[in-house]
Amino acid sequence: MIKFNRIIAAVIICLGLLTISINIVLVYFTNNNENKYYMIEINRAHNEIKENNYSANIDLSRYQYLKDISFLPANFGSDNFGSDNFGSDNFGSDEIKKFFENDNNAYLIKPIGDKEITGYIKFSYTPGANTNGSNVIMIVNLCIGLMSIFIIAILFYIKKQIIKPFNEIREMPFALSKGHLTQGIKESKSRYFGRFLWGLNLLRENLEEHKTKELALTKEKKTIVLSISHDIKTPLSAIKLYTKALSENLYDNEEKRQKIIDGIEGKADEIESFVQDIIKTSKEDFLHIDVRNSEFYLGDLIERLRLYYSDKLDYLKCQFTVQSFENCLIYGDIERGLEVFENIIENAIKYGDGKQITLGFDCEENFQLVSVKNTGNTLPANEMVHLWDSFWRGSNVKDKKGSGLGLYICRQIMTQMKGDIYAAAENEDMCITVVLKKL
Repeated sequence: MIKFNRIIAAVIICLGLLTISINIVLVYFTNNNENKYYMIEINRAHNEIKENNYSANIDLSRYQYLKDISFLPANFGSDNFGSDNFGSDNFGSDEIKKFFENDNNAYLIKPIGDKEITGYIKFSYTPGANTNGSNVIMIVNLCIGLMSIFIIAILFYIKKQIIKPFNEIREMPFALSKGHLTQGIKESKSRYFGRFLWGLNLLRENLEEHKTKELALTKEKKTIVLSISHDIKTPLSAIKLYTKALSENLYDNEEKRQKIIDGIEGKADEIESFVQDIIKTSKEDFLHIDVRNSEFYLGDLIERLRLYYSDKLDYLKCQFTVQSFENCLIYGDIERGLEVFENIIENAIKYGDGKQITLGFDCEENFQLVSVKNTGNTLPANEMVHLWDSFWRGSNVKDKKGSGLGLYICRQIMTQMKGDIYAAAENEDMCITVVLKKL
């Protein structure tokens, strides 16, 4: 947040400097290109005077910038014009000085005469402001102002609606990794992170639910193991007692000895039964899989697989082919179905030769068959029957990481979706087929 505030401050400063720079440039060019309309009026008045044989009888009210017109003969002491011409017959030093002095208005002096200069005309005028330049400066400043407001508004929007909410949720993944599962995150009004927050909260709830179930299951298993262990003590004590009596030859009668041996055998069977119960308890529900069956279209599932694996397999230089199929309605949980196919395809990537993976389709009565075939089968035929066992890993794993639970989980999921899954080796290819129930 602090870094983003610095970015906002830097943008504001840059916009301010840009505005000042543009205004300086515009003012400079405006001042060097001031309004020249007064020159048009001077030229027009000069032509009018010339057409009137240099008569002073012109109407100055028709001129916006022209304020006064005065005349000075070339021969200051001679009589050059009549009484209706400019000035008087003779010009004294005061009149000459006044003619060339600057007054409140700017002025321009033009000569009289075509071939020979017979006098001078002084045009006094007021320079007009460059209204076009002022308008340009105003429009440019307005545009810069609107642009600046827009940029700053976007930055503050990003800060409030994206950066701030993200800062509030960025610690949640760390909290989840440390087991802090009780506190969720409220969704902001903008709902910008709506689906992301919903996913995080759902993940937190699932983790919390699994943690609760795991604790309950662990407690239940420990209770059962302790109970069975306690029950084992009774037949075990009897066996010890029988063996001690036999070792000390307390029973000299063969019939009694046979009865003791039968008793030991019975107690051993009883202990074996308890051990079987422990093994069964340890295997049952060691991994709870929640499948929420409803209905979904096969096309939706395949399209999600295609979108995810097309780029990944293209990057791995592995050809990924999805054959044509007829879209149909499937019974089950689409999310769990994706988990099954993702597990199978990941195994195909891991244990195949990386050349080709193909999704094939077939129908059989009320079931849809989807096969995942990969080239490069490295699993021995005698190990195929163990594919679905929990914690079992084949001889082809080498240094590849895994838990041996992937395909076991796939079968459990498909059983709950009222489907099935099976594997077959086809020449040099491995083919795993998922059986989905159609609606």
